Amino acid sequence: MSTNAALPRRMRLPALIAMSLLAIAGCQQKSPGAATSATKPVATPTQPLPFDARLVQMATNAATQAIAEAKSKPAVAGKDYDEIANGQPFQPLDGKVEVVEVFAYSCPHCADFEPLLEAWTKQQPGNVRVTPLPLAGGAASDLGRTYFAALKTGQLAAIHTRMFYGIHGDKSLPPASNGDGIAAWLGGQGFDAKTFRATMASPEVQQQMQKAHDFEVRSGIEGTPTLIVNGKYRIKGPSQLDDLRIASALIARESGTGK
Repeated sequence: MSTNAALPRRMRLPALIAMSLLAIAGCQQKSPGAATSATKPVATPTQPLPFDARLVQMATNAATQAIAEAKSKPAVAGKDYDEIANGQPFQPLDGKVEVVEVFAYSCPHCADFEPLLEAWTKQQPGNVRVTPLPLAGGAASDLGRTYFAALKTGQLAAIHTRMFYGIHGDKSLPPASNGDGIAAWLGGQGFDAKTFRATMASPEVQQQMQKAHDFEVRSGIEGTPTLIVNGKYRIKGPSQLDDLRIASALIARESGTGK
């Protein structure tokens, strides 16, 4: 994978949402001309950091809109998505439509997208599996290992939003941190830093990184966030809401209920 793949895509959310969705419960968003103080959200190491309830509602409404628009605005090949030659799902499962989100914790647009994608995922039918997949090449590699180590230790729900908030919220975690720095930072969040660092370096995590890298290369990933449907379609909408509309239309097609 080219190192260019580590570069985030341009801001792709409508301005109102993009200015707000990174906010976490207890974190005040700054507005022009107004001085506000940010209070770090509180959650135990077994809990995810919660998003502000008002912003969750915004994201839910936007996701509902994207799903509804998919019924009247079909996805167009070449414009809304590219077909991936000989594409295969990352993790095939009979009867399921797989939607992979290739993301990077260091990507600000992925941080903005997270609450919107979460709201959209909750509205998907039972035959749809949404799989986050970290960018697994270049400078993003240790951040990618963090994802798979959190998955392996059963701590992903608690760590996932913390990573975004640490890098883009209170900026307590430098985006270029190496594995030792990430583990130490997680230790400061209440996690077992030594065990987590060892898990990051484990053969199982390295195997997952290689599998993710191979999928991202054959899928033609050039930036984050990018959605891939069933390993066959690489979505390229002009906005993140369009991405979700296009994904919804392709899910319906793959499920045999849409065009």
